[in-house]
Amino acid sequence: MFSNKLIHAFQGLNRKEMTRFYEFVQSPYFNKHEEVKTLVAHFSNLYPRFLEKTCERNKLYKNVFPNRKHDQKHLALLFTYTWRLLNQFLTQEQFKKNEIQQNIFLLQSLRKNGSHRNYEKLLTEIENELVESKIQNSDFSFQQFLVKSEAERFHTQLEKHETDWSIQQKQNHLDHFYFSEKLKDACEMMMRSKILQVEYSYQMLEDIITEIEKNIQKYEQIPSIIIYYQVFQMMTKGTPEFYQDLIPILKKYKSFFPKEELESIYNHLQHFCMTKINTGDNNYLSELFQLYKMQLEAGLLIENDFLSEWHYKNIVTVALRLDELEWVKNFIETYRKSLDPEVVENAYTFNLAAYYYQTEQLEKVLDLLVQVEYTDIRYRVHAKSLLLRTYYDLNEYEAFLPLTESFRQYLQRNNQISDSRRDGFSNLVKFTKRAFQIKNSISISKREKLQQELHKLLKDIELANTIFNQSWLNLKVNELQKVIN
Repeated sequence: MFSNKLIHAFQGLNRKEMTRFYEFVQSPYFNKHEEVKTLVAHFSNLYPRFLEKTCERNKLYKNVFPNRKHDQKHLALLFTYTWRLLNQFLTQEQFKKNEIQQNIFLLQSLRKNGSHRNYEKLLTEIENELVESKIQNSDFSFQQFLVKSEAERFHTQLEKHETDWSIQQKQNHLDHFYFSEKLKDACEMMMRSKILQVEYSYQMLEDIITEIEKNIQKYEQIPSIIIYYQVFQMMTKGTPEFYQDLIPILKKYKSFFPKEELESIYNHLQHFCMTKINTGDNNYLSELFQLYKMQLEAGLLIENDFLSEWHYKNIVTVALRLDELEWVKNFIETYRKSLDPEVVENAYTFNLAAYYYQTEQLEKVLDLLVQVEYTDIRYRVHAKSLLLRTYYDLNEYEAFLPLTESFRQYLQRNNQISDSRRDGFSNLVKFTKRAFQIKNSISISKREKLQQELHKLLKDIELANTIFNQSWLNLKVNELQKVIN
């Protein structure tokens, strides 16, 4: 029974939706089948506990129709009717959320019925609402296109021999919608192609770029076009100019985009900064930090009432690298309350330990890291990495070497770790261990031998593809160079 699509759909409804569907089915306008009303009323009473003992076919039929002999065909037919009504209900619920589309259908009806006076009054109201709209993304342009399309039909139906600009306005809004969507999709395709190693086709995009550049002053006034034009150029050219130009444009127009779309735009900016940082341009650390702060202020990083633990960690990491110590300590404590209760212990403890490491309160790092048994593999590897660095700095010989071995084995045996991450952490462990051994041999080994070992270590680090925490490792190796040389 639980594989039944109707019951599965009921399980996806919230209590309010289930109640509204019951009311929907009770309306004779939508449903005149009394047995379907009885069946839905029974399901509404069961919600949300659709258990085997209550939803098994024979049991269900007996409860709904207690005075009848079980009839599987009859029950299947009622399920089919109910399924159709549920689809109609869900469509209706979505339609109710789209006021513009409702009004366009109403305009069509008024036009066909010849109610010209009411049509013109409603058309004016809709156009005024769109002018005052707070959202002006590609959806806004499409809505404008639909309204002007309907206005143009009305003008054609009247057969008046006078100038009407509806058809020109319709074309303008269609262009705005098309340009915005093409640019937005192009940005997303570029992002996906880097992750999924797939090649997309960008048909007609070059013509759109040329048109925008020829009439840049015109398109600068259309938020969804100029924003995605700048993002696309930033991603394709990879030069700082488009990023720098985009920031003030985004600040100017960010209120015209819904939250979800604005998050996507910020993701493109963050990805650009991270790419620059990964190529060694640490100037973009401060840019990334400012992007995070802008999103925090706008509430963009809060999803379902919670701040993602990974946003929390990334922000702490960037702020620490910039030595924004007072700010990050306040952030860790303030936004602790915004984390999901299920992850707050791991996230808070790890990030506080990272703060203590940056402020050289190493004993506090150890105290925190031994308190929590991390359930998430990402926390485990990063906590072990932090512990590795702490033992190195404290020169805890007896603790350091066993950790390197246990960390190495953990990386080898855990198949949930991607190859790239495994390589990055493995190299960190391997090279840190060699640096630690050189460090502890300074007082007992000859300088020439130490120099040879250090030179070999530097060469191997240079040849390695990926090393996590490489800036820290480079710092420690440089410290050894100063002592040995």
